[in-house]
Amino acid sequence: AVWTVEARRADELLMHEDSGVTRSWFRAEAQADGGTTLWFGSALVPRRHGPGGEPRFGLGFHALIGFHRWYSRALLAAAVRRLAGAAATAGAAGSAGNGR
Repeated sequence: AVWTVEARRADELLMHEDSGVTRSWFRAEAQADGGTTLWFGSALVPRRHGPGGEPRFGLGFHALIGFHRWYSRALLAAAVRRLAGAAATAGAAGSAGNGR
């Protein structure tokens, strides 16, 4: 997919991929302790329309949405584990350097 920036602020980014079906939003928020919180979200926009003109997803969307939800949660869980491991490693390295 090729992504295009729709809107940008100093701390936010809204992008869409070129088919127009997927949009993603990112925001970085500085924390008082010097850390950063990254917020993100995504949306799928239907391209088809029903008989009354209402937006409607096709059969492919409905066939794949369960896998998409599972895969997204698996990716997030993996990211949490990796960040927790990195934090633990950094904490151990910091305590090793202070003579304990």
